[in-house]
Amino acid sequence: MTTLDIFKKELNLLTVEMQRCNNSRIKNQILSDILLIQSAVIDILKTAERAIHKKV
Repeated sequence: MTTLDIFKKELNLLTVEMQRCNNSRIKNQILSDILLIQSAVIDILKTAERAIHKKV
């Protein structure tokens, strides 16, 4: 399982949890977690792209 697979699984779990939650503070924390994961995925993709360009 790759890092991206783990992030995808975590995002799915957070999305389900956010839909079930009624507490706005908890929803805000879940949204914050989702945004952190999104940022990490973007960084991973940029790093991979740079690595590919260095090989070419």
